Amino acid sequence: MVSASSRPRSATRNPVVDQLSLLLQSKAGIEPVTEELIEAADKLRKLGLITFDRRSYVRCALTEDLDFPRSNRTCTGRVFLSDHLDENDNDYRCPDCSRLMYPERSRKRTFDVLRVKVIDDAVGKYVGDALRQFDAKFKPVDGVPFAWRIENGLAGVHVCIADFCDRQQLMSAQWAQTNPTCYVFVNSRAVARFANIAWISKVSLADMVGRQIDLVASVQSLATNQEPRELPAMATPVYSKGAHRPEVIDAPYEVSVHLFVLEIGNRTASINGIEVVAAQAKAARTVLLQLVRTFIDDMLAGLPRDDYRCLTPGDIADEIQVAEDPNDALDADIVRRTINRLQKNIEKRLRGAGIATESNSVIQVSPNTAKEGYRLNPHKVAIRALSPPSDKN
Repeated sequence: MVSASSRPRSATRNPVVDQLSLLLQSKAGIEPVTEELIEAADKLRKLGLITFDRRSYVRCALTEDLDFPRSNRTCTGRVFLSDHLDENDNDYRCPDCSRLMYPERSRKRTFDVLRVKVIDDAVGKYVGDALRQFDAKFKPVDGVPFAWRIENGLAGVHVCIADFCDRQQLMSAQWAQTNPTCYVFVNSRAVARFANIAWISKVSLADMVGRQIDLVASVQSLATNQEPRELPAMATPVYSKGAHRPEVIDAPYEVSVHLFVLEIGNRTASINGIEVVAAQAKAARTVLLQLVRTFIDDMLAGLPRDDYRCLTPGDIADEIQVAEDPNDALDADIVRRTINRLQKNIEKRLRGAGIATESNSVIQVSPNTAKEGYRLNPHKVAIRALSPPSDKN
């Protein structure tokens, strides 16, 4: 079932709407700057939805510039031009490599970029004004900014600006299942944050401004739509420090796994048959191997599971220095970033295979608040014998 406000997939994209979508990404640097982009930006500014600033810059290293032979040829630094700066006073310096530059003297090619800021309150007023034709049936939700209720249909309809709404109750699939809700999204990239559930009603602000979608018609259609809204099986953490992005599990699926079997080959690592460390990820394998050594040592010592050791990034870096080739030495910061990437990659790869998991399922953050650190989760992880050197894995 397609949501009431979804555009047919065969519909041709409107180039004006595409420009509007680009511009409704707050704090984004947008380029190339074309006449069509400026025209769309002026339209949004006149509506009060955005402010924008057009700026010019030169690149530190560009092959067509006269100073390219004297530059750090791999430097990607940008230097923004200003009427208040004078190259004759050495005012232009690359922020990345600190090289002095002379944009006019070196006839450096200039580029333009548009910096945009979306005005949240103006967006709220624009959406609210679009709903006012419901007259007495329309009112803001008490205590919830950027949300409205329209007394229409059997249960009424809610409208919520997804980018700005901070009330998680309104943003849950369980809420939308029993309370018909039309979610307006501002940033075009925000659409990827919605759960992949067909009946969720989503409306793009760019489509509203570009007159591709009538919000009122979408609300009325949602109010009269009596088709059942079933919740699919979903893999989602109870709590997430980042964006909360529940994922629909496509059948066939494995809802839960009680044991994660970790096997490390000569160059790769797999969990339940799913490769989670690629051959080129040498640092990841080195860090993972040290966690495995500590896990096995604790297991052979007969420690209770809750007493398995957690190693700080510094501890792991020190152990690697002793156990591995000196060329493989890593400092604590690199170890910490490597573990964070490992946790995310393991979760992503296993979920992609239909295995419900969380970031702590395999590599666990220390449950002891007295000491930070990481360990392989002794309650959920099993280690197979390491593959022999002849293993092609």
